[in-house]
Amino acid sequence: MFKFKKHTYSEDMFADTRMTFGDHLEDLRTHLWRAIKGFVIIMVGVFVFDGIGLLTGTRFGIGRPMLDFIISPVKEQLAEFHQRKVNKMLKELENDPVLRVANRPRYFRISIPRGALEESQKAALLADLPAADGRLLSFSELAARAQFQTNAAGEALQQRKWTALKTTAVNLAATAQRFEAATSVPEEVQASLDDWARCLANEAASLADFADGEKLEKAEDALARIQELLGDKGLDTTVARIDEPLVLAGVLNRVIGLTQGRDTVSTFSVMEAFMAYFKVALMCGLVLGSPWIFIQIWSFIAVGLYPHEKRLVNVYLPFSLLLFLVGVLACQFLVIPKAVGALLWFNEWLDMNPDLRFNEWLSFAILMPLVFGISFQLPLVMMFLERIGVTTVQMYLSYWKIAFFLIHVLAAFLMPTPDIVSMELLAIPLFGLYGLGILLCKLNPGSVESEEETSEAQQMVEV
Repeated sequence: MFKFKKHTYSEDMFADTRMTFGDHLEDLRTHLWRAIKGFVIIMVGVFVFDGIGLLTGTRFGIGRPMLDFIISPVKEQLAEFHQRKVNKMLKELENDPVLRVANRPRYFRISIPRGALEESQKAALLADLPAADGRLLSFSELAARAQFQTNAAGEALQQRKWTALKTTAVNLAATAQRFEAATSVPEEVQASLDDWARCLANEAASLADFADGEKLEKAEDALARIQELLGDKGLDTTVARIDEPLVLAGVLNRVIGLTQGRDTVSTFSVMEAFMAYFKVALMCGLVLGSPWIFIQIWSFIAVGLYPHEKRLVNVYLPFSLLLFLVGVLACQFLVIPKAVGALLWFNEWLDMNPDLRFNEWLSFAILMPLVFGISFQLPLVMMFLERIGVTTVQMYLSYWKIAFFLIHVLAAFLMPTPDIVSMELLAIPLFGLYGLGILLCKLNPGSVESEEETSEAQQMVEV
């Protein structure tokens, strides 16, 4: 049971120390500099870890993974939003005349390598070692094989698979060297066949060298020149029909959202992404450095506190930290996804397409957990007020309607967005914490043993 007792202390705050006021200022400066140096070292560590992740092409780091973690709720909700729009469109497809017209069959011209539809010929075209069999191939077969290999080289380059790119480029060079002995050469290419094949072989060899050195830009240029040399040689152009274009678009909806950045936030200026990353890195540095910063600040403050005030911090600080973490985690995993989904529902209802700005979302995603973490301190505030005699358990029970109103006012004031959904997502847990505060006061009531008024500096909390 917590009890308040009256204690008398000297009015001289420095009675127990020989330090002068100037010495205290010097001590404050020393602790502040230590806190700043520790924070700077941690910030450098954050940037170093993110740099390692950048150089290795992985998600290793601190700031970048945290940025992805912050953005993940809005990406998930945007993907679900667009999928709901597609599902709604497919459901109304038969009854909406505008959609029926848009869903009429469409014809498109496409080009495919000659003989690609026959499995036996396709296997020959994709052979890894073009010169291994020694057979004479027609110009059409060689050109189709070169088209296949060029396409494979493009896929390997896009995925940065340098070994596969080099192998494909070597095979393409070997294919180009066989054009001189090709059969059934079209008349329009007979005159320039040797020079054309030599240029194609040289470009393929250069592509292999660039792949070996992992030179991205030069490899892209070489691949572009190969594609220009090949043109439409070895390709058959045909017409394909898509029976239901809107249904096809619906099937590809998720892929389009992921590849074209539709299911994520947008930046509207050159500096916006950099500044957003710096904010997140700064936040990570503050969080990781908070224990060291707190130790330095506490080392200075503790000197001027009475023993019972130090015990007060030791008793309440762990509970305060726990409530803060619970509030932050509840906001990140429960509240933010629901809040974003509810807000996007209004876009769906009004048939509007959201385009969320990165900087605005980042402010929202950082402020909301902070607000929840601070708001979850309500039970401790209620216990403190009850301990010092400002309130009683009976008052908390009698004025619960007023508390309900004030909690909603506080939620409306604290939330970074003015919508009622976000306000209620904060007000409802707060009202539950109000009940938790009453329960804690009942389970651990305080008693005032002194009949005369005592100042807060003369009260002592004992456990």
